[in-house]
Amino acid sequence: MLADTTLIVREWPERPDLIIYPIFDVHLGAAECMVDEWETFLKALKAEPNSYIIIGGDMLNNGIKTSVSNCYDETMRPREQKAMLTKQLEPIRDRILCGVPGNHCGRNADVDQNPLYDVFCKLDIQERYRENAAYNVFRLGDKSANGAKNPTYTMAVLHGAGGGMYIGSAANRNERFGAVIDGLDILVTGHTHKPITYPVGKLS
Repeated sequence: MLADTTLIVREWPERPDLIIYPIFDVHLGAAECMVDEWETFLKALKAEPNSYIIIGGDMLNNGIKTSVSNCYDETMRPREQKAMLTKQLEPIRDRILCGVPGNHCGRNADVDQNPLYDVFCKLDIQERYRENAAYNVFRLGDKSANGAKNPTYTMAVLHGAGGGMYIGSAANRNERFGAVIDGLDILVTGHTHKPITYPVGKLS
């Protein structure tokens, strides 16, 4: 597994723009998992040739006896969850820009197992996986066109941690993390199951 500090660099010289969907907390195998909606999204993505995804952890519920989840409520066993996710992602493997684990992957840490990393290895895209956070550099357009520099964006992806009663607590924690990374354009996190987006500006 490559170090977190190894940048993931992608270039699209033929495109001036791009659509990236952040995918977190699918919890495949949980009784509450919206399987039909997830598979509908995957089918729609295949029809969008210029769309990509980033995977931010907890794709599998991975309920085991020592976890908070009740393993007896799972709709499939962890190994079946891995097999299904691999099958679902295989048709769009080239659209996956990066992946990081979630806390549900960490349930196997004491035996040095990471189910989402296993999925990436099975898809033969393990070079896009990072153990804690994925740092991406995306370059769009032809840098030589009209003598202008091509747009370049830096994105950090991590699962996130902690919940809290109010959504502001998660936003404040993420803003503090993003502030320590120089030159970061976009920070994407999940875990809280609470959707939020907010801009942050800096004077230079």
